[in-house]
Amino acid sequence: MSKFSDDIAPIKAHQSPTTQNGKCFLACMHKKFGIQSADGKIDKDGSYALVDKMKILDNDLAEKMKKVTDTCSAEVTEGADECETALNIFACAQRENKVVGIEPIDVSS
Repeated sequence: MSKFSDDIAPIKAHQSPTTQNGKCFLACMHKKFGIQSADGKIDKDGSYALVDKMKILDNDLAEKMKKVTDTCSAEVTEGADECETALNIFACAQRENKVVGIEPIDVSS
């Protein structure tokens, strides 16, 4: 177990993290996938590029992801820092995934 296990446990359980380390872990993941830019700002173009990549694997999932991206791109605001921004994105995506029927991925192991 790493020293950050408690920080990322909520994320693995599809819940919003409450610690700064957990929020910043989200920011790091979002940067890796292009959802946030290197400076931590919301990257709408990067988010849509990720959706486009998914079309190759699962077009139905990509269409659902596009709906989530459309909604969250319109309503998520920048936080006080990149980690708070990541939390805002995560919370919106979690909520909207349920709306469009995207099942959570099991990342418990």
